[in-house]
Amino acid sequence: MRISTVQLYQRGLEGIQRRQLQISETQMQVSSGKRFVTPSDDPAASARVLEFNRAIASTEQYQKNIIRIKNRLEIEENTLSGVSNILQRVRELGLQGVSESLTGTQRAYLAAELRELEQSLVDLANTTDTFGDYLFSGYQGAVRPFSQSGGSR
Repeated sequence: MRISTVQLYQRGLEGIQRRQLQISETQMQVSSGKRFVTPSDDPAASARVLEFNRAIASTEQYQKNIIRIKNRLEIEENTLSGVSNILQRVRELGLQGVSESLTGTQRAYLAAELRELEQSLVDLANTTDTFGDYLFSGYQGAVRPFSQSGGSR
């Protein structure tokens, strides 16, 4: 079989074109800073990249959740501390109210303070977090958990 000059030039030209294509792909990789530009360049590596991207997104969501829970716990701790202080004051007023030396006016003042403390307890029980969800309403965060009954007055 004889190789003609045209065939020789044609094979040489095809080789040059393949090399130009390879150079072009390499230049795209260098300019983009990525090992592959399209998923078809390296399917296995692109699958790994997708897995890493999913893992990064999950981790970012976990971090957001941790921050939200941490803030909520701080609010709950402060609220419960306030409830503890109010209950301590209610106990003190109860001990004072037992005294037989109190006048009717003094007992009325104690009762008025106890009503205010009751309202403060209801307000604390209905505290919301930074997203507007009630702290102590269980899984129904948008539902106001406590109300002050009118019969106690």
